[in-house]
Amino acid sequence: MAETSVEILPEECLSHVISLTSPRDACCSSIVSGVFREAADSDLTWDKFLPSDYREIISRSASPLDFSSKKELFTKLCSTPLLIDGGNKTFSVDKYTNKKCYMLSARELSITWSTNSLCWCWKPFPHSRFRETAELIMVCRLEIRGKINTRMLSPDTTYGAYLIIQIAGRAFGLSVLPSEVSIEVGDYKTRGKFYMNHEEGRTGTLCTWRRLVGG
Repeated sequence: MAETSVEILPEECLSHVISLTSPRDACCSSIVSGVFREAADSDLTWDKFLPSDYREIISRSASPLDFSSKKELFTKLCSTPLLIDGGNKTFSVDKYTNKKCYMLSARELSITWSTNSLCWCWKPFPHSRFRETAELIMVCRLEIRGKINTRMLSPDTTYGAYLIIQIAGRAFGLSVLPSEVSIEVGDYKTRGKFYMNHEEGRTGTLCTWRRLVGG
């Protein structure tokens, strides 16, 4: 088969063009021909899909991260969140948007009376990514605060903030009064209320808010 006018371009040129698309498009273009596959799978292409500070981020990994190509690294960061900062955060990349995603462990949060063993129990949980989780025993005041530097996030991106919890069958009092929630980014503030209801067959309540982070 004769080469098309595009295929006679240098591989670096093809890689640059493909890197201006998306990871999905890069994977699709790799089946066009052998020339396209080499360009689409090249480190030059996939380096553009990775966050610009990915080297600094993976240097904070709790364990060594092995990869033979930038494409393999991207795939790993999409499929398996990387434990960083002493195992108290996870970092991953969204496979559709290339945007950075973080999860904070309970140890990274400020929880009222979390050091009081009569109020909270710290222990491992089988389905958690982190070494330990915080289990509420009983408190008269429940306050949880978390923060993250917006410079760590991808610029010009709408982010969601999620509180991930599991409610035990013996839990009580969480649906008596609504919980107050708020998000603050610079001068921007938003407030609301929600109930942590425990319904049959449901293990938790997921709450989201969205905020555009520019930079």
